[in-house]
Amino acid sequence: KDLQSAVASKSKASAAADADKAQASADHANTVGELESLGQYNADLHGECDFVLKNFDIRQKARLQEMEAIQNAKAILSGSYAK
Repeated sequence: KDLQSAVASKSKASAAADADKAQASADHANTVGELESLGQYNADLHGECDFVLKNFDIRQKARLQEMEAIQNAKAILSGSYAK
């Protein structure tokens, strides 16, 4: 009887360990998938930031030209523009 109960106990423990292992494997696979997704998101953000940094000076110059043009247009419209 003691041998049978020991075998049954160990069988239950083995089954529980197998279930835990299966759950851990599924959790690991989900985590790896999430990390890959986050890695891709990080790469996309990095590319966008590189684009913004690369074109910052060009965009800043364009904005300054736009502001000067608006100032000139305001001066023309107010009648105080003198060339």
